[in-house]
Amino acid sequence: MAKATGNAAAQIEGFIKRSLADLKSRREALLRQVKAIDNEMAMARIRAIKELGGVPGEPFVPDPRLKGRRFPSMETRQKMAAAARRRWAKARKAGKRSLS
Repeated sequence: MAKATGNAAAQIEGFIKRSLADLKSRREALLRQVKAIDNEMAMARIRAIKELGGVPGEPFVPDPRLKGRRFPSMETRQKMAAAARRRWAKARKAGKRSLS
């Protein structure tokens, strides 16, 4: 009976070791995936900042070469953007490829 108990204990120990090894390898694979996703998100943010011309949340800073010129407020720029979107939507609806 002692031999059977020792055999069962060895089997359980082997099962636990395999399970832990499997869990560790799955954890490492998931960590690699998380790191890859984080890198993709960082690259997408950098591309968006480059395309949009600034960092989100930073105030609009006019070009110093344009000193003395007036610039529209944030509210006015938002209204202008909304009007442009409406124009483009109307043009798309009409099947035009450009506004001219």
